[in-house]
Order: sequence, then structure tokens, then C-alpha cells
Amino acid sequence: MAETEAVTLIAILSPKPGKKERVIELMKKIVDGVIANEMGALQYEMFEDINTQEICFVEKYADGAAQKLHENTAYFTESIGALVKEDLLSKDYELRFLKTTAGFHVRS
Repeated sequence: MAETEAVTLIAILSPKPGKKERVIELMKKIVDGVIANEMGALQYEMFEDINTQEICFVEKYADGAAQKLHENTAYFTESIGALVKEDLLSKDYELRFLKTTAGFHVRS
């Protein structure tokens, strides 16, 4: 993936039983930071899987630099650090980098 290409990814977090609300609380801090500060984040949405306890993010960045900037923000590193320190996840979070093969994003 070239540094100048748009970056699309899905992040999946698996909270331990009874820890989902704390994970959501920490992740909302990241969402708020992205909304306020990251113009290179073209899409940043948090979802709850309706069949599991997983928290999923759909993220799209203008380019690789915008995605790297995101990973180095204080609100990201502090919130991810809290996930680890508080032992909130049942396994490491998963990142899936995607490329569009077919379809559309939004119908006008």
C-alpha cells in the first residue's frame, strides 16, 4: 500500500465479560479526538456487534500518513494503553486492512 493511497481498515476489539462498557468509554475518547482533530480521517465509526460482545471500527484515512498520525495521538495511545493496563480485552485487538474490490460507499 503506497503512503499516498487512501487507507481503509476494520478494527475489532473483544472485551472480556463485564468489561464492554469500559471499553466503549475508552474508545469514545478516541472517537471524540478524531472528530475534533483529524481532518485526514474520512470515516471513523464505532459499532457494537449485535451477536457478540465485540466492538468494531470502520476507519478510512486520506492516506497512510493520516493513519499513522492517528496511531500517534495522545488520545489513541492513552486509551489503548488503558485497555492493556486494565486488562479489558480477551485477546489482542485485530486490524484488517482493506481495498475496495466492487460496490459503493454511499448512495446519493
